[in-house]
Amino acid sequence: MDTKSLERNIKKILKTGSGYGPEFIPVLKQTKVVLKSINRGIATAEKYFELGELCLALEDTGLALEAFKTGYQKNPEHVNCGCYYALLLEQQENITEALEVYLALNKIAPENIMLVERMLLIFYQQ
Repeated sequence: MDTKSLERNIKKILKTGSGYGPEFIPVLKQTKVVLKSINRGIATAEKYFELGELCLALEDTGLALEAFKTGYQKNPEHVNCGCYYALLLEQQENITEALEVYLALNKIAPENIMLVERMLLIFYQQ
């Protein structure tokens, strides 16, 4: 994920106001703050999780998927990143990869009912 390029693009959008309506300005500003911290070396799974949530608020599921994937790769025990990553994979009908993520997360957090529900749903649909 090219966070530096993304930060530049968001700065440009904030200056010109093009591409997003005024209701997205607060989210864009917060996204810029998170990207700055990532680009300055605080590239933790939690920061990528925050970035993913902001991308969802901006209605950009492609960038959100990248952010959650990067966060999950940085820390495979970050259950929130993994769950969102797998859910977005499901939306893209990449069921096999989503199931792999759910199974890995289930080993880490077997008490998480949502993981079990998602896996059962996938097995049922298959």
